[in-house]
Amino acid sequence: MLEAFGVKYTSASEAGMLVAAAPIVAMILAAVFLRQKPTKLQIVAIPATVAGVAMIVFGSGYQAGGSQPVGYVFLILSMFAGNSFLVLSALAEGFTAIEKTYVMMAMGAAVYGAWGLIEHLAAGTATQWLALPFSNPAFGGAVLYLGVGCSCVAFALENFAVGTIGVTRAASFGGLITLVTVVCGVTILREPFSWLQAAGGAVVLIGVYGANRAPRAKNAAPETEKTLITKE
Repeated sequence: MLEAFGVKYTSASEAGMLVAAAPIVAMILAAVFLRQKPTKLQIVAIPATVAGVAMIVFGSGYQAGGSQPVGYVFLILSMFAGNSFLVLSALAEGFTAIEKTYVMMAMGAAVYGAWGLIEHLAAGTATQWLALPFSNPAFGGAVLYLGVGCSCVAFALENFAVGTIGVTRAASFGGLITLVTVVCGVTILREPFSWLQAAGGAVVLIGVYGANRAPRAKNAAPETEKTLITKE
């Protein structure tokens, strides 16, 4: 919600660049609240991922102007909100990824469902609102995709990733969102593709690889992922 308001009062390019810095915030929060000290390689690789996203944004045609300061406030708050979720997910290590996701989706459905119902009751359109997913197949399909695919499945996988590889490494994959968006735009929407975008994509991939490369001492026996996370 904060990100949506941030985009409303800034440009899409500025929002994309600012939100791309989220992995840096995640690394700091993980170090402060989870005592997961980042490795030297992660300290270099994660900002490199952010730089790669910035290159992609500029290559796509950076647009600014008309932005309002409140928009940047919303975007910054959205970064902390999103990364606080990662930290809280890691702290709730006594629960499975499915259990965490179930509580998240139930709370979201209760809050936003009640919010929507109150709005439509006030407007006298509650019946049409409740029937919309069934009367409009396209809308119903969109609701299923966003609710099941983009919410339940996506957050279950993210909760599992946080519990398996830790907050810092899980957050580093955020840069791939921009890269996937560009690839889809080029292949599906036939959008133009520049060399700066290609270079930025390469930097993102290198940064994600570096952030997830497990440190290992020479002549040491292989360690499990859980042991590495504990040490960090």
